[in-house]
Amino acid sequence: MKPVIAMSCSGEGWGHLSRVFALAEQLRSWYEISFWVPAPLLQLVNKRFPSHQVFEVPFLELVKDGHTIRYRRTLSRNRSLLLNSAAVEQNLAELLRKHHVEALISDFEPYTVRGAKRAGIPTLNINHPSIVQRFPSPSLHSVTAHVVSRYMAPAVADKTIICSFYQGDVGPILRSELRCREPQMEDFILVYTKKESREQVLSAVKPYGRHERFEVFPQADKDFAASLLSCKAIIAPAGHQTISEAICLGKPILAIPQKAQYEQQLNAEMLEASGRGLAGCIESISKDIDIFLSNLHHFPYAPKGKTFFTLQDDTERAVAAIRSFLRDCTETPDAAFQGMKISSAV
Repeated sequence: MKPVIAMSCSGEGWGHLSRVFALAEQLRSWYEISFWVPAPLLQLVNKRFPSHQVFEVPFLELVKDGHTIRYRRTLSRNRSLLLNSAAVEQNLAELLRKHHVEALISDFEPYTVRGAKRAGIPTLNINHPSIVQRFPSPSLHSVTAHVVSRYMAPAVADKTIICSFYQGDVGPILRSELRCREPQMEDFILVYTKKESREQVLSAVKPYGRHERFEVFPQADKDFAASLLSCKAIIAPAGHQTISEAICLGKPILAIPQKAQYEQQLNAEMLEASGRGLAGCIESISKDIDIFLSNLHHFPYAPKGKTFFTLQDDTERAVAAIRSFLRDCTETPDAAFQGMKISSAV
């Protein structure tokens, strides 16, 4: 029988779930996997992995005002969960034991990690936002990001792996639909927006409609991955996963950080230093789009500074690191030498 592992992730942002999907596609060759995710992600997981067990976990819901996160209101919104976290963790511990979970892999989901610790189950944190701990700053937003990352990726885990295109333990982790297909270069620009900034971004690109073709996402009837593979450039928020996918596919990207979110500001800054795109700002979005479109032919340019960048798909190395951790947790010595080849198929 395959060892039983659980995979959990945060409910804010597609990037966490995207990484979990990419890793699960590889790991299911060796392990029986169950998923532990917040309510907004249940349907997506069931659709992608219909034969696997999926469990709901509570999550911290961010409160936003336009393009800005409001941390005080976020604390107020989640007050009940924070006050009752011990009971939540104990309940998860019992569920994990009940379903015979032998190890947990978590992408920025704190309650399963603490529940697994209570249950004596080995736990691995693998995420990007913990990268802020390697780039300290005295600013309020940086301090806040440090506190949040410590809470969301608890130090009680047995091991933490930071995946990042800059200064990471491993580099970008890509889904199979991006890893297994060759990128093309068609004459259109992919524009991905969050609802809170959609109107501003679309107004800013409108004047270029005579000379450029834009495909706007999210769109229910359009395949985002296919457009990502075939576009010539990208305009999007500064989430790490989208930036990483753009870099690995060779697509220049204009990344727009969310205000008061230090990690996204850091992502955009490092993107620009890597030579693979530009950092934008929602307040100057029209000017930033103009500069970006005028300079598309200059990308990529040489990286700046002394930061270490991983500018290619690093999924296989990430899987190897996880396999090494799981072999110590779940497998007999004989099993550890079997099935070592990583599959690139879904």
